Amino acid sequence: MAVDTQQIYAKIRENSGWYWGGGILFLLMGAVAILVPLVATLALTLMVGILFIIGGVYELARAFRHRGGGRVFGPLLFGLLALIAGIVLVANPLEGAVTLTLFLGIFFLVSGVFRSIAAFDIRPARGWGWMLFGALISVIIGILILAGLPGSGVWVLGLLVGIDFLVFGVTLIAIAIAAGTLPAR
Repeated sequence: MAVDTQQIYAKIRENSGWYWGGGILFLLMGAVAILVPLVATLALTLMVGILFIIGGVYELARAFRHRGGGRVFGPLLFGLLALIAGIVLVANPLEGAVTLTLFLGIFFLVSGVFRSIAAFDIRPARGWGWMLFGALISVIIGILILAGLPGSGVWVLGLLVGIDFLVFGVTLIAIAIAAGTLPAR
């Protein structure tokens, strides 16, 4: 199925305000998160904690609703674990941020190793070198995060989210410009 770029550009032009507004919003949020990564990290940790609490309460309620219907142990256990994790994150956001950063560092390291293996699996296909390059960057990021713990735990999450928001904001604006729109004057 062929992509009709003119139709896509027309839709972007029709909604250009959303692209420009979203781009500017994400640029601002990214800049704030980069300038004050501790605040962004704490906000993220609290948000994750609240989500765990909500999920835990839901799973506990579901487990109690299914009493006598079998399969209560899994939701009950998951609900308790999620609720406890959420309470711990909300009650101790700095320590929670360090724990989340530890998991993030491990994620980058492990995913980089597996993507390196995948890159060698597809060698000599085109692009395998880029895949390996990206994988090595992930490994390096993972090592840097883990080597900086516990100190990096209070700023890494906020910084990474800030960078992601900044890039996303630039992306939205670039898409709007590519579609031939400029902000209203």
